[in-house]
Amino acid sequence: KFIARQVIQIFVFDFEFVNHDKMAISKIIFVNWSPDTAPIKGRVLYATSKESFKKYLDLNTKDFTLCSKGDVIHIIC
Repeated sequence: KFIARQVIQIFVFDFEFVNHDKMAISKIIFVNWSPDTAPIKGRVLYATSKESFKKYLDLNTKDFTLCSKGDVIHIIC
């Protein structure tokens, strides 16, 4: 419920886990919530500014663009 249906949002997570070799790993995950129901103008503005925002935060990481609840389920599973 924290993801609004028509609002474009950005989430940055510090994901910490232990791998199969028992090493503690920390990965920064950049998630883009850009729903299909969001206004086109907002989606275009967001798409053009996303890389600048990542560069500003000095994030050299994989990013995920999610457009529907189905995309969220796919990433989790």
